[in-house]
Amino acid sequence: MDRKINSDTALSMQQVASDLRFDTFESGRLTINKHTYTESVLIHQNTVVSTFNLTALELSNTHIQDWIKRYSPEFILIGTGSSNKILPLNAVDANGLPVAVECMSTTACMRTFVALQCEDRNFLCFLSVL
Repeated sequence: MDRKINSDTALSMQQVASDLRFDTFESGRLTINKHTYTESVLIHQNTVVSTFNLTALELSNTHIQDWIKRYSPEFILIGTGSSNKILPLNAVDANGLPVAVECMSTTACMRTFVALQCEDRNFLCFLSVL
């Protein structure tokens, strides 16, 4: 039986070209595109934009607000290392509207990042190596 899809209701996903590939993660080391990082990384628009000598637990609202001013993300993903940790971070944009900050283990954060690559959304991803 042939099924016809109404083009008005068909779901489509946009393919986004990405040069960013996660190779491996182990405590203290993250490899992206065959480059090994021993410090935490901040990713925006499929590019590692910065490295940090701090863990997710050391992030402050000041870091988050600085990133929001610079990148204007819709939301921020935070990889907290080998285990999930809840961080007491609050974020608002220039209009005072909340910006979601989602915390999860670094491996879960990497998987979430990959799943979101096909969406045309502006977000940040901080990956802690510890």
